[in-house]
Amino acid sequence: MPTLLDQVLDQFTTTAKMMGIDENFIRILRKPQRTMIVNMPVKMDDGHLQMVKGYKVLHQNTVGPARGGLRMDPNSTVKCIQALSVINSMASSLAGVPMGGSHGAIIADPDLISDGEKERMVRRYTASVSSVIGPEKSILSPDLGVGQTSMAYMFDTYSMGVGKTCPGVCTGKPLEVGGIIGNNLAAGWGIADVLKEVVRRDPDKDLKDYPVILQGIGHVG
Repeated sequence: MPTLLDQVLDQFTTTAKMMGIDENFIRILRKPQRTMIVNMPVKMDDGHLQMVKGYKVLHQNTVGPARGGLRMDPNSTVKCIQALSVINSMASSLAGVPMGGSHGAIIADPDLISDGEKERMVRRYTASVSSVIGPEKSILSPDLGVGQTSMAYMFDTYSMGVGKTCPGVCTGKPLEVGGIIGNNLAAGWGIADVLKEVVRRDPDKDLKDYPVILQGIGHVG
């Protein structure tokens, strides 16, 4: 069964060839520039050390710093994170934003750990990948299983490591530490705007005439 990475690369390659992009550039863009795997000792609430795996993938940063999420998910694989980094590069390009794509993951179930354990995992992950993240390298944002509080931990940990306040290392922070109003609603708003535009192009129907399915109850739902 094809993985998400297989599907993304197949779609990218097909589209790139249709656009007449040089084969050499296609070969470059099919491969991430860097895939980092870290194994992090994290102290759990009962006192024992647990080894937690993390990934940090950089797809491209040719036109600017890379952007991409950080997720906490026990089922994420390195190929999945590589696929998401490619998608983020394509999203930046399509939007005309001079940034590349990246993505990261902490392999843990956020529903099965305490708030303290989650904080220690995020801080340890930040320290482990600190050499490859930052405002001019790779900027992280909250993804599956990660929220504003975790981004505050990342901001704090990275800033301590570089010896100065550095809010640009991540987005999605609480307002109190440099977050942006509406950030947690932006994805949902974006989808709503796209749907309104789709409906606007169909003169025979109104928005209320369409059935709606909500998947999940997170920020987008």
